[in-house]
Amino acid sequence: MADRTLAVAVSSAGVRSKRGAAGLLLAALLAKATVLAQLHAHPLLQPEGGLDSDVYVRLARQAAGGDWLLGHEAYFVSPFYVYFLAAVFVLTGSSLLAAKTVQIVLGTAAVGLVLATTDAWYGRRAAWIAGALAAATGVFTFNEVLLLQSAVDPFLTALALYLLARALGASGHEPAQRPGLGGGGRPPPRPRPTLADERAARGGPWRRPRPRPRAGRAPQPRGGRRMDPRLLPRRAEFLRRQQLRGRRDLPQRAGHRPRHRRPGP
Repeated sequence: MADRTLAVAVSSAGVRSKRGAAGLLLAALLAKATVLAQLHAHPLLQPEGGLDSDVYVRLARQAAGGDWLLGHEAYFVSPFYVYFLAAVFVLTGSSLLAAKTVQIVLGTAAVGLVLATTDAWYGRRAAWIAGALAAATGVFTFNEVLLLQSAVDPFLTALALYLLARALGASGHEPAQRPGLGGGGRPPPRPRPTLADERAARGGPWRRPRPRPRAGRAPQPRGGRRMDPRLLPRRAEFLRRQQLRGRRDLPQRAGHRPRHRRPGP
């Protein structure tokens, strides 16, 4: 009975998680569609005037018309995005709105990939945070309504990280414990040294260090015999005087004698 209840709870949690992810992706798509509807006809964002977007559109239409080699000139823009636009133009009849719509759909898919990758590496709570941040990043949404290479960069990066997470998960590695993977991995902790390691480092048998004398307690003489407690204050006073005398004689020992001022007139 308990196992059945646990299975039902896990399945219901999975259903709620899928519904929440679908709601997040739908909200991201609606936000991107709203930005596209507002900025599609903006005069400053049109592919005109010899800008990079104008070059991309011109080369993509040339490739969609049958000239896939684009002449004999060298590529001075991203060839991937040129052929990406050309493929969209072939399917939609050189529609700029259709190309931007495909880009916002890919941007929404990038949010889902970020959500899945973070869930596989760092857990569900971190996945929700990463997905919400990716959906609310205005730079991604703004670039997706432009005809530039940066419009598809978030999707390509998220896809690469998702495939990396899948590959590491299939091979049995834990990316969260590998340094340099995912941007937040930490190396495994070093093992603590044992007595055998201490003995090997010292080159001999390990010995317990001698405890230091406590504050306010006179040091005991070496030799194995304890001093008469009545003589401890006298010995402490003797050691204190010896220490003060050594400090006073230090300049004379180092060769520096204090200069005596001559008495004034």
